[in-house]
Amino acid sequence: MKILKPLFFLFFIWGVLFIAIELFCGLFAGNNYFKLDMVDEKSAKLSFGYFEPNQQKRLLFPGHKPYEATINDLGLRDTGVISSFKNPDEYKQRILCIGDSFTFGLFVDDDKTYPYLLQQELNSTGTLVLNAGIGNTGIKDHWYYLKEKGIQLDPHIVIINFFGNDLDDLRREVPFYEEIKNDAPEKWWVKSNFFRSILGLYVQSKYNRWLSKIDDPRVKNILKEEHGTLEDSLYASWHYHACQSIRDPYADDLAPYWQEHLAYLGQIHRYLSDRGITMIYLIQPELVSVFDQPQNRHEDILINFLEVNQIAYINLIEVFKAHKDNVLELYNGPPRDFHLNEKGNKIVVAEIMKFLDQARKP
Repeated sequence: MKILKPLFFLFFIWGVLFIAIELFCGLFAGNNYFKLDMVDEKSAKLSFGYFEPNQQKRLLFPGHKPYEATINDLGLRDTGVISSFKNPDEYKQRILCIGDSFTFGLFVDDDKTYPYLLQQELNSTGTLVLNAGIGNTGIKDHWYYLKEKGIQLDPHIVIINFFGNDLDDLRREVPFYEEIKNDAPEKWWVKSNFFRSILGLYVQSKYNRWLSKIDDPRVKNILKEEHGTLEDSLYASWHYHACQSIRDPYADDLAPYWQEHLAYLGQIHRYLSDRGITMIYLIQPELVSVFDQPQNRHEDILINFLEVNQIAYINLIEVFKAHKDNVLELYNGPPRDFHLNEKGNKIVVAEIMKFLDQARKP
């Protein structure tokens, strides 16, 4: 008993100290987090997406400005409307946006993503836009999501996007939807007030470590700057960001991945067509694709398949070529990042609206 009392007192003091530190750090932590909460085995049954429903966070990521991300009650990113599906007949038309980080809207606030902006354009038409985008996914993941969850949202139109790293996603041994199932729960200390209060320092340190691993000295110097010239941005885009499918799309080792990607694309189209659902395929505008390159164009591979199979598409590369003079104003953080910002996403929305208006014509 004499030994237990001092130990109990010691644990009590440490517990009080820990709580005091947590409360104090909470004054500085705010709503800062490193990432959104993903579904676990239990919440997956309640979510139409891969995110834990009903969360709002300010996300910090190495090398980028913080941004606000809200996940609604469906487990999808917010598009500015109450999207509960308790009354599915509330909306005459439902548009489901499936894709990777471009659809999700990585590094931009909720109201700057293209699905959110599309919803604002369609608010008066009784249309619900659903953002089921999630980063680090490819067409295999989109096909799985559509069958397992997306189709339950009873969409009339499904929009899917292509980005250059989609073929790389096919190289992974374990697809994203399997990774989610096997993910270990996030460490408790990652969500602690103490860690979140120093998150800004942590992500900056992580960005510096990431930069130190880049071999090309010019790329490294370019990425140290938050803003760069068009020449620098094109260099970083070509020599660092652009995947092989953009730089050398007809390489022999890519042939089986193109074949697999197009096979999934055909499956998705047939699956939707059999159910009377319209599909729109977006070809996203990587920066180097907007400018004429001596290499073969990757979009030609896609367009040939799309036209032969009569799949509706919007080639945003050609659209963005009309904005060459101010193209950097359309991306979120060049030369560090080439996701679209609000201005770029408004151009995407304008093209989708043109397509929808044309489809309504007799």
